[in-house]
Amino acid sequence: MRLLIVDDHEVVRRGIRSLLADHNRWEVCGEAVDGQDAVDKARELKPDLIIMDVSVPRLNGLEATPIIRSVLPDCEVLILSQHESPQMIQKAVATGQKVYPWASS
Repeated sequence: MRLLIVDDHEVVRRGIRSLLADHNRWEVCGEAVDGQDAVDKARELKPDLIIMDVSVPRLNGLEATPIIRSVLPDCEVLILSQHESPQMIQKAVATGQKVYPWASS
């Protein structure tokens, strides 16, 4: 499975990458620093799964996901967020994302 990591904090991207490194079936094919970068890298790299922070700049995760899914409808998006509000979770699920609470700051 090819994974794209999207977070504007390098230390978070590095941490996620290190957590996934021991899994032989998972390949981190790239990293993106914001929502627009995620859209561009998704088009280029065609990942199977995108792990995305919801509050990245230049298109947040909720805005970038529908764009990505229109180009790659089989690509899953897993949202990591420090925001656990019911409204954010509803918005994320409405755009076809999986949601996992995360403290990225």
